[in-house]
Amino acid sequence: GKRGFLRDRHVIIQSINDSLFMAASYILGGLVSVLPFFFLSPGAAIIPSVLISVFTLFYIGFVKGKIARINPYKSGLEMSLWVFT
Repeated sequence: GKRGFLRDRHVIIQSINDSLFMAASYILGGLVSVLPFFFLSPGAAIIPSVLISVFTLFYIGFVKGKIARINPYKSGLEMSLWVFT
């Protein structure tokens, strides 16, 4: 029936939104992490690169937590730990 279609449509839209958010997170995390290498020598850029990546991904995870109505601090921590994987 029509209810099943609307429910399925909602699930599809939510899945697309989640996928786009994850893609943006990966792209942003990747781009931000290389910025120090444009301004510093490779040896000097490693620590700033890691720190910027951790803070950026924490922020993205925090926002994701707010949007998903889950603990934003836990979500931020989970996202920021990806830097070390």
